[in-house]
Amino acid sequence: MQSQGFAQYQGEEVLPGKDINSDEALLAFIKQHAETIYHPVGTCKMGADNDDMAVVDEKLNVRGVMGLRVADASVFPRLVGAIPMHQQSWSQSVLLILFTSNIIWLNTNSIKQWSRYNVRF
Repeated sequence: MQSQGFAQYQGEEVLPGKDINSDEALLAFIKQHAETIYHPVGTCKMGADNDDMAVVDEKLNVRGVMGLRVADASVFPRLVGAIPMHQQSWSQSVLLILFTSNIIWLNTNSIKQWSRYNVRF
């Protein structure tokens, strides 16, 4: 981007700045300024009892913590690919809350029962 052909389009570097010129300085800048712009997903894996990586079971109970469930987008295995993304992930999160309330109040067996409605998280 710094070739003569692009010279007329080039402006001052804004971020991280021309003073950041080593790997260490770049890593420090990233650590200080990095953030997510979408609701994180996939940070709370749902899985079977024999899955050591699963944080919650199929009823969204947090393993090892009595009375705590996770009912948000963190149990989704991947980011929703839709436009507008925030509306799609919001609506799927609302559906997950609905399903969770049914698990709790109607004592359904698990979120797997909802697969007959072709709902995919």
